[in-house]
Order: sequence, then C-alpha cells, then structure tokens
Amino acid sequence: MFWTDTMDTPSSSDECQLMDMQMPVMGGLEAARQIREQEQFADIPIIAMTANAMQSHVDECLEVGMNDFISKPFDPSQLYSTIHKWVTGAGDMALFNPSFAASDEPDIQIPGSIDGLDIRAGLRRMAGMKGVYVNTLKSFAAQQAGVVDRIHKAIDENDIQAAHREAHTLKGNAGLIEAHDVQQLAEKIEAAFADNEVATGLVLLESLDMKIAALTGAIRRAISATD
Repeated sequence: MFWTDTMDTPSSSDECQLMDMQMPVMGGLEAARQIREQEQFADIPIIAMTANAMQSHVDECLEVGMNDFISKPFDPSQLYSTIHKWVTGAGDMALFNPSFAASDEPDIQIPGSIDGLDIRAGLRRMAGMKGVYVNTLKSFAAQQAGVVDRIHKAIDENDIQAAHREAHTLKGNAGLIEAHDVQQLAEKIEAAFADNEVATGLVLLESLDMKIAALTGAIRRAISATD
C-alpha cells in the first residue's frame, strides 16, 4: 500500500509504504527486508502498522530498515503526523479535525449508546467522521460475528497460525471501534495461541463467543434503529 502526493512542500519523499506486520504468506518484517534489497526502494519510507506495540516489536521493525511505527488501532492525529513526517505534502490537517468532519455529515445519525462500546472514543478515533464510524460498526458486526467458528475450524484443522491470526485481527478491529472487553479477551486468546496453549485458548473462546454474540447483536439493533 503506497501513499503518494504531488504537492511541492519540503519533505524527504513523496511516497511511503504502510506495512502491516501480520499478513498471510509473508509477514511485514520479511517484506521490509526484501523491499530494502531492491535498489529502487532503498530510500522509500516504510511505516509499520501493527497491533503489537511492545518495544521489542518496534526494535524489530527498525532493525530491518523500517523508518517509523504506528500502533493499531491508530489515533488519526498520530497517523497523520507520522505520514506527514515522511511524505511530502501529506494532506490537509483539517481532514483530521473532528468538528470539520462532523460538519460535513449533518444527516448521519449515530447510536446514542451500545453495550460493550465506548462510542464517544470510537468516534474520536474516526476523526469525528460519523459515516466512517457507522460503516466500521456495520463491517465489524458482519465480519466478526463468525470469528469464533472460524477459530474453532482452524483448530480442528490443526492450523494454530490461522487461529492466532483470527484472534489478532479481532483484537485490532475491536480496538478500532473501542470495544474494550472484546479487545482484551482477543488479546489473551492471541497470546495463548502464540504460546501454543491451545487448551487455554479454547476456554477463553467460550467467553468470547458470548461477548461477540452480544456485541454484534447490539450493533445491528442500534444501527437499524437509526436507519
């Protein structure tokens, strides 16, 4: 994924790569190594994006030649400032101003409350863009309603890596919408699979199943009430 811009404000580059650290087939670290081996990409800024925010992960990113690091779920101002640091003319700061974004969506209604969500914090994370937040909630409900079944299927097929990846994705997506309880539980399940503690992960999945069903159901009902 490349960010490009043609404005002539001073900076070190007019494009950069946002590198997801956990991808199927090839992870972000290996992808960055291979990019740096190509002369034409030797100087392109590479910015890591990952839900793993430990210092050891940051160090790994820098060691393979990445330039910077953004934790997921990211804060819009952090995303903008990091891209602006490395990319020439990286856009208008007004786009990351919640009052600016909200003024452009006067007819979009957001739920007043949803059990399991911090809606105010989630809207801030979307830079105040109500339409983006509502669409993100809809996407979460659609994509994550079956996450427990997918994890069980992966375990039945002895694919612990796939189970770990599902938990990692859920953790990031739950953080993006500010579903704190689901995010924390997904993080524990991810850690269990990372340590090959499958039995522990299965116990935690029982709690996750109930929480996911409750959350996705609450999101659907709340969104339907505002449509």
